[in-house]
Amino acid sequence: MQSDLLSFGYKFRSDGCLLLESKIDLKRRGVPSPDLADACALCFAEPDGSPYPRNVGFHKDLRDRYQGLYV
Repeated sequence: MQSDLLSFGYKFRSDGCLLLESKIDLKRRGVPSPDLADACALCFAEPDGSPYPRNVGFHKDLRDRYQGLYV
């Protein structure tokens, strides 16, 4: 998994957003598809995207939402 996560190149767009290298570009460079990294990223993805904009509500208490799933 480490090699999958480290195989991507990146650059910053003019608006400051981070842009990861596409799988097509990885294939052109002869790098295999990062299947394990994809699986890991999907484990932390929200079904409909993040319900909160970045940095807003970061410290919000989500215990009610995930009741019974925490110790």
